[in-house]
Amino acid sequence: MDKKEIDRREFLKASKYLVLVPCYPLLKGCGGSSSSSSGDDSTTTDTGDSATDTEESTTTLVIPPLVEPNVDNQISLQANNGTTNFYDGVSSITKGFVDVNNDAGTSYLGPTIRVRSYNTNSSSTGTAMVDQGTQTNGIDGTDFNRVNFSVFNNTSEVISSHWHGLHVDGFSDGGPFNSIAAGATWEPALEIYQQAGTNWYHTHIHGTTAEDVYKGLAGMFIIDDANSIALDAAGLPSTYGVDDIPLIIQDKVFNSNILDSTNVGGRFKGDVFLVNGVVTPNLEVEAGLVRFRILNASNARFYDFSITSGGETGNFDQIATEGGFLSSAVNLSSLRMTPGERNEIVIDFSSYSEGDVVSLVSPDNEDTTGLDDPFTLMTFTVVAQTSQTANNLIPATLNADIAADRAALVAKTPDAYVYIHLKGGAAPFASLRSTTEVVNGLDNVVDVTFDPTTANFVSTSTQTTPGYTELWHIRGATHPFHLHGCHGMINAIAGVMPSDDKQGWKDVFEVTGGNDVTFLVQFNERAYAAGSAAGPGAGSDFMYMMHCHILGHEDDGMMGVFEVI
Repeated sequence: MDKKEIDRREFLKASKYLVLVPCYPLLKGCGGSSSSSSGDDSTTTDTGDSATDTEESTTTLVIPPLVEPNVDNQISLQANNGTTNFYDGVSSITKGFVDVNNDAGTSYLGPTIRVRSYNTNSSSTGTAMVDQGTQTNGIDGTDFNRVNFSVFNNTSEVISSHWHGLHVDGFSDGGPFNSIAAGATWEPALEIYQQAGTNWYHTHIHGTTAEDVYKGLAGMFIIDDANSIALDAAGLPSTYGVDDIPLIIQDKVFNSNILDSTNVGGRFKGDVFLVNGVVTPNLEVEAGLVRFRILNASNARFYDFSITSGGETGNFDQIATEGGFLSSAVNLSSLRMTPGERNEIVIDFSSYSEGDVVSLVSPDNEDTTGLDDPFTLMTFTVVAQTSQTANNLIPATLNADIAADRAALVAKTPDAYVYIHLKGGAAPFASLRSTTEVVNGLDNVVDVTFDPTTANFVSTSTQTTPGYTELWHIRGATHPFHLHGCHGMINAIAGVMPSDDKQGWKDVFEVTGGNDVTFLVQFNERAYAAGSAAGPGAGSDFMYMMHCHILGHEDDGMMGVFEVI
């Protein structure tokens, strides 16, 4: 049987690399025990060892369990309160998602969701890129894969489940408008037809997002499509948890080995680093090509990732941004990632010897007291290559259409122009929208007080006007700007065309002082305001959010809402 055809669940059970996977779903690791409260189904998970605040953990990386739709094309999640032992014998208060259908989950973070998309690239129809792919025949004669979700809130606070990176309408987006009260269930049907990519899901309640994501209400969301499946078959590393590894990266503060969840807003900076909920873990990797899906799930920290061994910095290949594959791999020695961003890279460990230790490191961009600079997030120990990775390769072409799609999008005359300034202070968010270009538009924006009942402006979807395109201008002093419901393409950074690694589809855009960012975007889905006569959302608030993805900043109002009709 070809390795690409191995049943994932059966393989995960047997794989020597996932010896700690049972730690993730409700079990304590390394011979420990698990506990569950019958009152609220809270759980305890042990992901740590007996380290002190100043020592690095040597615990093996935990791979989040993989969850796919059941026979009814349904995924059922439950959000729980719980405790987690990040260090042996010491419990911290956390939250996490559990997949009810498979009893897969933890008291910290959630399972990796994986679904199939049915799409064709728009270039095959001669239409300008819409939502990264034209809807086409999928399962059951429909033109998309409708996955039915159920999210039960078993915590004592209001939460939501925002599908960050997914192209869904405002009714299903999972932002503050889709709040789930304690004890309640939310049941959205997600229509999946966008390009393959690495996305994520997390709670998104205004005022509590920073604390609840910090405590663990987040997980990865992978979408596959025909192109990604063909790339896997051609040799791109694709066996989840073995040579296709999720890395959810966060920084934390611990006091006496207990997670400190106070004061996690603003430009929070921790001095302890978790990868998949484990303190500075280690992972054995074969001496071949290994793929990593990196999610910066930190509240506020910016990273510049690189790999080092024996004092030497190594190179790696970036293959995808948030919205899907790049045209071809881009060789890098460092990868910049802001909060909320996802990137996929492939590291060739064949140039290292068996037993070599390779470190994933980053400079301290936040000037954190007492933190090494650069600091280590995790390590990889190289082991002998087996048939699992022997035939791995990076296909020369990853996305045959993206260059033409980009050229077509950039060549369009925008139908509307949006200007946003992430200002901070007492009036942190200002915006302006016009159907004609505004000279010095960023100097003419209007301060907006976040009001979830009132749209800052109304955009037009491609359902209403085919090919409708907007050019967004963003300004700010080192902020990651995130847009719900779509992906865009960077047009320019400080007036200059972006480098090859930034020319893919994105939903998080870094802006820094003096480096305004412009990007082009098309909305294929709709999001309606309360009382709108434009569509089925009338009578309820289901608008899209736009905000700084420093979680404390969005909680403090560096966020706006807009309607798409």
